[in-house]
Amino acid sequence: MRLLIFAAVGAVAACASGSDDGYSAGNDARAANAGRISQGLQRLGATEERGSCFGDRIAQSLDDRRQMEAARVVEEAESKGEMRDKVLNASRPVRKAFIGASMSCARQS
Repeated sequence: MRLLIFAAVGAVAACASGSDDGYSAGNDARAANAGRISQGLQRLGATEERGSCFGDRIAQSLDDRRQMEAARVVEEAESKGEMRDKVLNASRPVRKAFIGASMSCARQS
């Protein structure tokens, strides 16, 4: 299982919101965190399209606290390898969100 997580996180490193049910502060926070994740991934080498896909998918799958954790992982990483290590050491929901985004955004270049 650890190998599967490592492989999926490696795919995330290589790349290097919410519902439409109305306006809410939660949607604003989700959009802001998705943007932070997207921009961090682009800084590490992801295309705008792939960074946006990852940011949206990750933010949609996590609560506000975990979204902020995911954003910090990407923002604090100095390299793709460091981001991979940080993802592996993140909470289980954050790891799962990155793996899910890796699978969902696989076609983004």
